[in-house]
Amino acid sequence: MSRRARYTFLACSERSGSNLITRVMDSHSACCGPSPTHLYRYLLDFRSRYGDLANPDPWHRMVEDAVRLFDSKLGNWRARVTAIELHANVRDRGVAGIASYIYEKELRLSGKRALFIKENHLWRHMGFFRAAYPEARFVFFVRDPRDMALSWKRAPNLRGCTLRAARVWQSDQAGTLRQLRDPATAERTTIVRYEDLLAAPEPTLRSLCGFLGLEYEPGMTALDRNASAVADASALKEWENLKRPLLAGNAGKFRAALSEDEIAFIETHCREEMVALGYTPLTERAGDAARLAERLAPLEIHEKPAYREQPAADRRRQERRAAVVARIAARPVVRDDRPEAPKPSASPV
Repeated sequence: MSRRARYTFLACSERSGSNLITRVMDSHSACCGPSPTHLYRYLLDFRSRYGDLANPDPWHRMVEDAVRLFDSKLGNWRARVTAIELHANVRDRGVAGIASYIYEKELRLSGKRALFIKENHLWRHMGFFRAAYPEARFVFFVRDPRDMALSWKRAPNLRGCTLRAARVWQSDQAGTLRQLRDPATAERTTIVRYEDLLAAPEPTLRSLCGFLGLEYEPGMTALDRNASAVADASALKEWENLKRPLLAGNAGKFRAALSEDEIAFIETHCREEMVALGYTPLTERAGDAARLAERLAPLEIHEKPAYREQPAADRRRQERRAAVVARIAARPVVRDDRPEAPKPSASPV
């Protein structure tokens, strides 16, 4: 792994605006923020499927799976990788060795010097990231759970609606806040709220750039001039906003779009984390979460009608990705007690 590459990892949930902040940072002249691959998450979640990577067969399986995961990503990259290339160039047999080689290849091709990497559920493997990247910085990016749930509910490719979204948000924020109790993690982390980015982009980005040791650049929010953002927006319908200016009014829409029961459940289930992160519940007291969930359960949709209404190419790409992940998840667990072999974490996603 190159010691010259500067790593920043984005801790986030789905539908939090994480692709937006990644593309904003990618618009900086020194920062490469590629579309997500989730290589870290999947290879770490399923690390116990491989066994001792010092042996040829487990290492070969991980390399092959990494290439399949990379090839099934939804966004556009400059870099291409093959298993032969990884076998020839990766000396550190592990998740960090594989992922670092791939991301640093994209960094070299971008002509930049710093990486900004989105990784959902990063809190589950914070120990790994701190040890593997001792100089890395972390950005905890959070969105109001009520708007996040509305976005999740409307996303054709995500299973479930308000109940699942609220549970994912609460799990991710609670997990990240627990990690931030460790001073060694907290001193390397800054918190950025989606709503602040929209309402006050310049001061928000000036602060973020300062934390990352970068100079603020006014053109960072001009996503229509970012070739990678435009390419991703054109490739996948759900990313079409990535080529537009920041939507200053894209907050608080839950008030008109979610039912009283939906808002009450979110505010009950997520109340502690909402307050900790500066989000004010509309309800004065927490409700009966079990009763609210029971009323909302019939509205949870496993496969939304809108999924079939997506462009066929979008569905094929998402189904290919799901098939790759399912294949890795189906591998039997192999005992391996070394530090880079955590047990797969239970997740509501």
